[in-house]
Amino acid sequence: MTTHSVSTVFNKNMSFTANINGHDVLMDTTANDGGKDSGPSPKRLMLASLAGCTGIDIVSILNKMKVEFGDFSIGVHAALTAEHPQIYNHVKLTYKIKLAEEDKSKMIKAVNLSKEKYCGVYAMFKTFAKLSKMTWDQLFTDHGLNWEEIKSQSGRYTVRVSLQYRAVVVREAGFMRCQTLVTDHDRAYK
Repeated sequence: MTTHSVSTVFNKNMSFTANINGHDVLMDTTANDGGKDSGPSPKRLMLASLAGCTGIDIVSILNKMKVEFGDFSIGVHAALTAEHPQIYNHVKLTYKIKLAEEDKSKMIKAVNLSKEKYCGVYAMFKTFAKLSKMTWDQLFTDHGLNWEEIKSQSGRYTVRVSLQYRAVVVREAGFMRCQTLVTDHDRAYK
């Protein structure tokens, strides 16, 4: 099982620096929210991660197909919910690329493969959007989430977040709180 770790350190005001594999990423918020706007907000970095993930997939797939392309960009437009915690409940990706007319079907195939098979960030966003629209009763009876009660721990459940991940969750009033995210099915029950 692969694990990822990120170290994030408070700077001053509302800014933080995350170290990701030796790369420093500065995060901040706007002046309206008490920051200095010295870096992107954490939520917007999620959108950048989505674009980067699907973009890397598409470039890899197009290269394997030996498709020549240029001027590739990905725009991400996302809507936040009004209530707190504010989450993205609608995300639209716009892909722009220059390539030969006869290669357009290959680009469409590459985008679909990224969305349906390879991009883990896209899979997580799909789950967020789905979960944000469901009541507890709908969540609990949704067959796609594949709920399983942890019999040794009353009130704790595992749910399928994607084809590779399960989450351990508990109910708190009308909300579902995710406690851990695991890749190994059996570890979810420990």
